Amino acid sequence: MTGIPVAIWVQDLWPESISSTGMVRNPYVVSLVGRLSDGIYRGCDRVIGQSRSFLQRLAKVGVAKDRLEYLPNWAEDIYQPLPAPSRTEEWERGFTVMFAGNLGRAQALDTVLEAATMVNDDPEIHWAIFGEGVLRGWMEGEAKRRRLPRVHFLGRRPAAEMPGLFARAGVMLVSLKQDDSLAMTIPAKVQSYLACGRPVLASLDGEGARVVEESGAGFASPAGDAEGLADNVRRMKRLPEQERERRGKAARDYYIRQFDRKLCLDKAERILTELAAEGRQP
Repeated sequence: MTGIPVAIWVQDLWPESISSTGMVRNPYVVSLVGRLSDGIYRGCDRVIGQSRSFLQRLAKVGVAKDRLEYLPNWAEDIYQPLPAPSRTEEWERGFTVMFAGNLGRAQALDTVLEAATMVNDDPEIHWAIFGEGVLRGWMEGEAKRRRLPRVHFLGRRPAAEMPGLFARAGVMLVSLKQDDSLAMTIPAKVQSYLACGRPVLASLDGEGARVVEESGAGFASPAGDAEGLADNVRRMKRLPEQERERRGKAARDYYIRQFDRKLCLDKAERILTELAAEGRQP
């Protein structure tokens, strides 16, 4: 009614995000939220997706293709490559697989612990788990039950400390459970890992796995495939240090080409400027 054009930047697809995370289980409520959200998407003059797969899903619910745009997330400026400091902590004594972020139901933490169990015969492999979430207590209890002394739970740290911690890992880990909607997203930690120039292992499907492999930063295995993740941990550990450094550099180069903050903001400005010039569309 005001004649002002409207744009929406979709970070999570609804209703898929609330059902895949278990936030809402009632099918009636999920259906209702779906109808409401689809109507909102169709009513906007520009619908911007954080991954290319989002655009396919949005087109299926009736958003015209000429109203769709792709704009990925970027990492905060604090995420930069840093030199690795001297190793002083127990979790650094060997080859460290580091996970940083929410310890929730979507992160397939059972797959992570199963993979850790499979490589537990190698005393050089450590797992550094940074973060908090509803499943931290379960993870700690399960790691104890499985007798995994080299899985270390290190809690939440300030964001400013994370690049320095990333530099102390042999490889960074991103994982999600098997779910069609999660496969369409790029987890935000992927950009942070790449921005810091670290090699990456992905235990997930779809867009996130594609980015990790396309960048040359590391290896991907399907969501829920603990054996595949364990194999990739051993594979990354076997690489010469020089090769892991090369993969870290490839990660940083890919980040600058695809996710650089200025690059993304310039695109956002272009989209909004064009939209303002067009005005409100029927």
